[in-house]
Amino acid sequence: MRLKDTHIRTRLLFNSGALLLLCIIALGIYQYALNESKVTFHDVMLIEHSVNDPALMIGLNIQEARKDEDNFRLSLDKAYVQKVFVDVDTIIKVAGEIKEFAKLTRSDDLAVFSRKLTAHAASYGDIFRSIVKIYEHKGLRPDSGLRGKFRIAAHQLFLHDTMEHAVGDILVGLYDLRAAQLSLWPRDKERIKKFSLVLARFETLLAGHKLFGQTANSFLRIFNDYKETALQDMRGGHDGVRTNMEHDLDRMTAIIAPLYVPEVRTLVLMIRRHEKDYLIRGGKQYVDLTHQAIDNLLEAFAKSGVGMEHIIDIKATLKTYKDNFDAMVDDDRKIAVLDEQLTTEYRAVGQAMNQISDLGKSKIVAARHHSNALTSRLSWLSITICLVAIILGIIFTMLIINSITLALQNLMDTVMKMRDGDYSARVQMDNRDEFGRLGQMFNQMAVLIAHNVWQANGRSILAEELRGDKDEKTLCRDVLVELAKYIEAQVGTLYTTQADGNLMLTATYSFTRRKNFNTKIELGTGLVGEAALEQTTMLICEVPEDYMRVESSLGNSPPRNIIAVPLILQGKVLGVVELGSLQEFSEVQLEFLKKSAENIAIALNSSRQREETQNLLEQSQSLTEELQVQQEELQAANEEMEEKNKILEESEARLQNQQEELQAANEELEEKGEAIHRQNEAVQKKNK
Repeated sequence: MRLKDTHIRTRLLFNSGALLLLCIIALGIYQYALNESKVTFHDVMLIEHSVNDPALMIGLNIQEARKDEDNFRLSLDKAYVQKVFVDVDTIIKVAGEIKEFAKLTRSDDLAVFSRKLTAHAASYGDIFRSIVKIYEHKGLRPDSGLRGKFRIAAHQLFLHDTMEHAVGDILVGLYDLRAAQLSLWPRDKERIKKFSLVLARFETLLAGHKLFGQTANSFLRIFNDYKETALQDMRGGHDGVRTNMEHDLDRMTAIIAPLYVPEVRTLVLMIRRHEKDYLIRGGKQYVDLTHQAIDNLLEAFAKSGVGMEHIIDIKATLKTYKDNFDAMVDDDRKIAVLDEQLTTEYRAVGQAMNQISDLGKSKIVAARHHSNALTSRLSWLSITICLVAIILGIIFTMLIINSITLALQNLMDTVMKMRDGDYSARVQMDNRDEFGRLGQMFNQMAVLIAHNVWQANGRSILAEELRGDKDEKTLCRDVLVELAKYIEAQVGTLYTTQADGNLMLTATYSFTRRKNFNTKIELGTGLVGEAALEQTTMLICEVPEDYMRVESSLGNSPPRNIIAVPLILQGKVLGVVELGSLQEFSEVQLEFLKKSAENIAIALNSSRQREETQNLLEQSQSLTEELQVQQEELQAANEEMEEKNKILEESEARLQNQQEELQAANEELEEKGEAIHRQNEAVQKKNK
């Protein structure tokens, strides 16, 4: 049997068995020495069990207590408090056991260290108990203890006492409303629209603002009256309506103005910001900043001119807030002092534990030195056996290493070839051991990698064809050609969905149209129509003789396999790709086609959207040019009308002058006629 045909485990077991046999012989030689050092070994084990192991346990318990202490500070869960006390009690108990062992062995140093350890552990527990009481005073829940009171006091800052004075935006809104109202007369549609927008904006502002008590009721009642009066005026009011609107604005301003405190919201947020800084970072500077922010808020109220009752209310609220905040700060200072003491006791416990551990180790070293001195006198008896074991071990190990190295080198050579791009490389190995099975699994993995690389290259090539602003026919032709070439299909067609829901032949590859060939396919008709209707890939392995054929100058033949892949985007079929091949489609090729269908559908949809956008843009430009021509014609007509109006006015002026001259001439003729008439009468009288 060849060495490489045996399992690696069998080789190692054989090598280990031979070495073990030689070691047993050597151990037999040492048996006498071990019997002589039995008492010494018992002493070492007793020290390990009674000193070192308890010291290690103490170290673990003090670390666990420290961890539970930190967990309590983070979660404020009293379950961790009980764990700390259990850890401390365990340390005290173990220290008592070490003290009893010190009495039995009459070790004064060990007794002193154990008493120190007990005292520091007890002190650690007492200090932590005091810290827990302070945390209980602060509150273990957000709504309990000092934390609950402080939370209520902080909440009061955002209630009636402060937020009812944050009315600066309402005053600005009233000013804008008054300005819009003054510009309302004389009324026209544009001014009414502008006033309506200002009124709606003010109403929205009022809806999002907090007003309290009687102030809110009075203000809202007056505003509703003002809004009704404004609506009447916009429908055609009179001077009395305008007077009422002015009066309502004055009344609303009189209600809000006495409440206004500049920057009250900013000052309150500044208090809360410094408070949060202290709670997160700690530090006296944040306490001072919080106090300063409180004083700034009080000063703002004092300078604002609000009523004394408001100042008294805010002083009471801020006093409650400050008292609770200072109480929390005081508790934090107490905890900081106790934390330093707790850390001191923690280090003292660790120091005592290390002293006990070092003392135990020194006793163990002394005992082991005595045992080693006894064993060394018999070491020459086993030198020869050990040398033989080493030589045999080296020989067997070299044989095993050589067989493993050859197999590994084979694997590494194959990996290097695949790294350099040769994905057809395979492991050539006839081993029947673990490396043989590993080579088989590696070859399977190499096949999967080759398939994945092939698909990735195909997607990359297809992405290049999908890129750019191509029209629908060009895009379909390019995509079909690349798909057919890449999967080695000999014939193909691509149908796209039309507005009526039917499929239209858009692109072909190596396809000769037969007589009576229908380029338009209804849903559910044929392989393409059925694939579009079912929205699933259709594969035919037994192709009928009268279906599409692969033709060349040398002859023609039906394809062996035909596949129809629908192009689906968001549940909508945009087209179907139909490919035929003289060979069977592999699973990798089918998977590649299915994964590529969505990318093609996206590109096809984008191409259609670009065409629609271009058509809409052209229509828009045409309408714009037509509108511009009409506008120029209208402008020319207006200019011609103005010229005619000027000529007509001049004609009317000349006609008016002529009429005045004619009237003067008529009057003159009438006077002359009367004079002639009087002369005739005079002549007639003379003749009589």
